[in-house]
This record gives sequence, structure tokens and C-alpha cells, in this order.
Amino acid sequence: MIVQRFAFSRHHRSGNATGVPVPAPFAILGPDRPPFPVLISVPHAGRDYPAAMIPQVRLPFDRLRSLEDRYADRLVDAATAAGFRTIVARAPRAWIDLNRAEGEYDPDFVRAPQNLCPVGSRKVAAGLGIIPRRVAHGGDIWRSPIAAADFADRLDRVHRPYHAAIAHELGQLQDRFGCAFLIDLHSMPPLPGRAGGAADIVIGDLFGRSAEPWAADVAGNAADRARFRWAVNTPYAGGHTIDRHGLSGCGINAIQIEISRGTYLDSARVETGPGLASASRFVADLAHAIADAAMRRAFPIAAE
Repeated sequence: MIVQRFAFSRHHRSGNATGVPVPAPFAILGPDRPPFPVLISVPHAGRDYPAAMIPQVRLPFDRLRSLEDRYADRLVDAATAAGFRTIVARAPRAWIDLNRAEGEYDPDFVRAPQNLCPVGSRKVAAGLGIIPRRVAHGGDIWRSPIAAADFADRLDRVHRPYHAAIAHELGQLQDRFGCAFLIDLHSMPPLPGRAGGAADIVIGDLFGRSAEPWAADVAGNAADRARFRWAVNTPYAGGHTIDRHGLSGCGINAIQIEISRGTYLDSARVETGPGLASASRFVADLAHAIADAAMRRAFPIAAE
């Protein structure tokens, strides 16, 4: 079995009690002083499966691909080249889901630290909590329940540093520009066809809770320019990341963007396809449009 190792990052390099280096769970890309008040996060692109998973899982790693937003990290290529700051997960979703709250775990499967209480949800009931329990058409992932110490370690080494980095980056942008905007980028399976065709892009703002109304309009216009069909909040309204970091009343807005894998992967949905370049350009155009709109709104406030 071939195991991809985590890539080390200058942002997070530490050791455990034995002095063995701990792999970085994500990478931060782009210039240290970005010229735009927009941060892009990609929480489900990780495919660096750690060696520690080998004795714990009952499925081969290639069966866990269905949990990945396959090659969604490649969707930020054009935006990163244009100077946008991006945070890209390297740890796989099967290890810990960065788009779930800490309490979204199944207490019958995950033994949690004493100070953490479970929060029920449809995702948890379906086996897709913060530690995914099963994959579609594959069954259970793990050989045994997750121990409390193991869960705490994944929170401390992966989940909490990732969200702390997002909060730090957004705070830096807000201090510099007077506003900040988070685009949380995902990919989705092609949606079932409807009259007029299924959406290629789903824009989520938690029904207005994570972003002001203009944001969805700007995102929809960007989708129109790319000739993508789009929808808002259906069937994906957004997850933990924009719920946690989207504070529309405090100058920080956040939206979730789902891009159909049919637009940028090959027909088998395994490797990148001929549509990758256009999908990447859409993300860059969206980021530019959001940045322009956010700064236009921030300047009158700053001038008052």
C-alpha cells in the first residue's frame, strides 16, 4: 500500500513527546501581504493519508476517495497565481472533517474528551460527522471506535490549527482593508437534472446568516460570466466553516461555493479533465469580483 505523506509547512512544524516532527495539516499559499481582502479556504481537498491510519482502517485508501473533494485544491491555481491568499487542507477528510463543528460526533463511535458534548445532526446520523464513520457503498471505515485521546489529538493537531489560521488571516485582512471575505471552496457530485439543467455552482450563505445579500448576487454574476448554471442555498446552504467565520455584522462575510466535479474532472471523476482551466478561472474571477465589491462597500464606511 502506498501512503502519501503530509508535506511540511513553515507555518506549522512541531513535534510530539518523542521529538518526532508532526506533519502540517494544511498549506497557506499566496503572498504574505495579499493585495485583496479575500481569503479562500479548501477544507476537503486533502489526500495526504497519514501512516497512522493504516492499522486503524478496514478499507483501502482508494475507497476513501469518495469523501474527498477530488482535486479541489487545483481549483485555486489561478486565484493563487493572481495574488489571493488561500488555505488548503492536506489532511484527508476521512481523518477529520474540517467543515464540521467539534461537537458533531457520534458518541456511540467516538469517545470524546470530557469537556466536549455531542451535537446531533443529519450528517452525524448519516455517518458523516467530524470523524466520518462510513463511506457510501463501502461501509464502515474504522476497525474500532475512536479513542478519546485519538480524537483530542486530531482536534489539537488538525482541526483547531486550521480554523485558528483562518481566523488569523481574516483578522489580518480586516485590519488592513477594513473588511474581509472568506470563500469556502468545495466540489460536489453532479446534481440530478432539473428543468433548464442542473446547477454547476451552488452558492451557500446559510440563508443570509454568513454573508450580506450582495455576496450571492456577485457570485451568481461570476457564474453567469463563466456560463455556469447556479443556485443559492439549494441543496447546499453551507457548513461549519462559514457558520463559524462568517460574521456579516462585523465586517467579515463568508460564502460556501460548491463546484460540480463534472466541470473539471474526467468522466471517471478520478483525475482532472479538460474543464479544469475554465473552472479555475471562474474561482479567480469570483474572488476578484468579491474583492472589488467588498472594498467598494468598505470605503464609504471608512470615510464616515
